[in-house]
Amino acid sequence: MKKLKLHFILLFVFVQIEFASPIFADTIPIPEVLIQSSRENFYSASNYNYKIDSFQLHYYGQNSIADALQNFTPVQINSYGVGGIATISLRGTADDQTSVFWNGMRINSLTLGTMDISLIPVNAATSIQIVTDASSAVLGSGNFGGAVLLNNTPVFNKKIEVGIRQDFSSFKNFRTNLSVNVGNEKIQFSSSSFYQTMKNNFPFYDKYKFDHPLVLNENNETKQWATVNQLNVKFKKNQLLDIGNFTLQKNHNIPANMGSYGKSNKFQDDFSSKSFVKYQKIFTQSQFYIRSGYVYDYMLYHDSINKIYAPYYTHQSQNSANYRHFFKHQIVLDAGMDYNVEIAKVEEYKNKIIRHRGAAFAGAKYTLKNIVFNASVRQEILKAGYIRPQFGLNISFNDKKGFVSTSISYADKFRLADFNDLYWQPGGNKNLKPENGFTVEYNLILKPIKKSARYQLIISNAVYYSIINNNIVWSPIVSGLYSPQNIKKTRHYGLESKIENTILWNKTNAFKFSINYNYNHSTIVNDETNRSLNGNFIRYKPQHTIKSYFIFEDKYFNIGLNYLYVGQRFTDDENIKVFQLKPYSLVDLFIAFKGNFKKANAEFGFKINNLFNTKYESLRSYAQPLRNYNITLLINCKSKLK
Repeated sequence: MKKLKLHFILLFVFVQIEFASPIFADTIPIPEVLIQSSRENFYSASNYNYKIDSFQLHYYGQNSIADALQNFTPVQINSYGVGGIATISLRGTADDQTSVFWNGMRINSLTLGTMDISLIPVNAATSIQIVTDASSAVLGSGNFGGAVLLNNTPVFNKKIEVGIRQDFSSFKNFRTNLSVNVGNEKIQFSSSSFYQTMKNNFPFYDKYKFDHPLVLNENNETKQWATVNQLNVKFKKNQLLDIGNFTLQKNHNIPANMGSYGKSNKFQDDFSSKSFVKYQKIFTQSQFYIRSGYVYDYMLYHDSINKIYAPYYTHQSQNSANYRHFFKHQIVLDAGMDYNVEIAKVEEYKNKIIRHRGAAFAGAKYTLKNIVFNASVRQEILKAGYIRPQFGLNISFNDKKGFVSTSISYADKFRLADFNDLYWQPGGNKNLKPENGFTVEYNLILKPIKKSARYQLIISNAVYYSIINNNIVWSPIVSGLYSPQNIKKTRHYGLESKIENTILWNKTNAFKFSINYNYNHSTIVNDETNRSLNGNFIRYKPQHTIKSYFIFEDKYFNIGLNYLYVGQRFTDDENIKVFQLKPYSLVDLFIAFKGNFKKANAEFGFKINNLFNTKYESLRSYAQPLRNYNITLLINCKSKLK
C-alpha cells in the first residue's frame, strides 16, 4: 500500500510541474505524433516493429487479420480450419504468451489466456503492428512472444467517404462490407460493418484414412457479423475525446477431425463487445490522458454426442491514467496507474470469480543527438501474491542520414495464470505462480539508398534470446485427473531477417518485393515431471519459415504474388518423428483492375489461394483447403466537405 501511495504522489508532483510552467523560460515544442501516442506505442517506438499496411490488408483480409499476420509478419497462426479458431504465436512461445491490444485494452481471453484471432476482422483497426520485444514494464502480463497492437487513429480533415465491398469466395463464402468516414478539423466519425456466411464444405485428401480418399469437410458452416464505430472530437484548449466500440458475433459449426468416420454435431457461438473512452488534455509541455474500457465475451461450446453444454461469460473493466512531461534537453518522463476488474461466470468454476488488479508505472526517455535511451518500470498490485517490479531498457541509434538504425533492449516478462488454470473443477490450482522470464534483443536496420531516390532498399535483422520460467502445464496427479503445475523452463532464440525493395518509375508505377526469413529454436530446458524431455523442441514450433511477396502497382491494375514456407513441426513433446508434420509451401496470386473517376473509384479483384494445390496441416488432424478462389468488387466514393 505504501508503494501505491508513493506512485500517486509522483503523479501529483508531475501535474504540479505543469501548472508551475513559469519555471521554464522557453516553450518546448511537442511533436504531434508523440502527443497522440499512447504509452503502449510511445515506449515501443524504439524497438523494431512490423507494421501491416492497408494494401496488404486489402488483399489478405477477407476473413480476419489472421491471413495478413501470417503472410507479412513473423507471427505463426495455428489454424483449426477455415472458419474455425485461429491462435497466434510469436518466437516459439505458446498461444497464451502473446498479447493482443485493441486501442490500449488487452483483449485476450480471461478463461484461456489465448486470443482467437479469427474474431478480429480487418476493419477492427486502421493500424496493426507487431511489437517483438514487448516489455511487461509497459504492457503488463503475457508478452513473452510479443504483442499485437490494434489502433484506430483519426485523421482530422474535411471529408465524407463511403465504401462498399463484396467478396465472393470458394465454398459458398460471401462477405459484404460497408464503411463510412465523415468529419472535419474538429470531429471525425467512422463506421465499418460486415456480414459473412460461409459453407466451407471444401474437399481435402484425408491422409489418416486408408488410401487417402478425397472427402468433403462437412458441418463447417459459419455466420458472423461485426461493426466497428469510433467518434473523435477535438475540443478547445487542446482537449481530445475518443469513443469507440467493436462488436462481433460468430456462429460456427465444428467439423470432425481428419480420420473420423462419424459426423460431428459440435458448434461454438461467440459474442464479444469492446468499448473504450479516452480523454486527453494537452498542456504547453505535457499531456495527460485517462482511458476506460469494457470487454464482454460470451462463448458457448456444445457437443450433443458427448452431452457437453458449456457457456462462458466474462467481463473486464480496464482503466488507465497517464501523465507525460516533455522537459528541456530532450528528456521525457511519465507516470501512471492501471486498475482492472475481471469477472468470470463459468459453471465449472462453481462460483463467480472476481479479481481486482492494479499497477503503478513510470518511464523515462532521453535523446542525446542520435541516441535514444528508454527505461520503464512497473509494479503489479495483486491480492493473490507478490510480483517483483518489472523493468525494461532500450538504447537505440539512428544516424543523421538515416542509413543505419540499431537498438538493443532488455525486457522483463511475466504472465498471470488464466482463470481455467486457477479455478477449473476438478483440477484447478489456485497456488500457481506467474510465469516469468526475460528477453534480450538486438536490431539492425540498413537503408543504403537516399530517401529521395526512386529505388528504396531496406535490410533488417533482429536477434533475440528469451528464457521462460515456471511454464504452466496440465499434468496427471492421480489416475484420470490432471492439474496445472509450474513444471517447465523453456528457451527461445533466433533470427528474423528481412529485405524490402521498392522501385518507383513514376507517380503511378511501382514494384515492391519483400523476403522475410525467420529462424527460431525453442526447446524445453527443464521439465520437472519428465527429465527425458529436456532439450526437446516445443511442439508446433517450426525452426524455419520464409515469407515473401512481389507486387506491381499501376494506375489501372495491381498484380501480386505471395509465398509462404513453414518448416517441419513436432506435434508432441517427445518429438516422435512419425507424428511430425511435414513442411509445406503456399503460393497465392492476385490481380486487380481499377477505375478512377472524379469522386469515386472502383475495383475488380481476382485472387487464387494455394495456387499449386498443396496438401498441408497447420495443426495435426485439422483439414485445410486445396486451391480456392476469391472475387472482390469494391466501390469507394469520396468528397471533400466545405
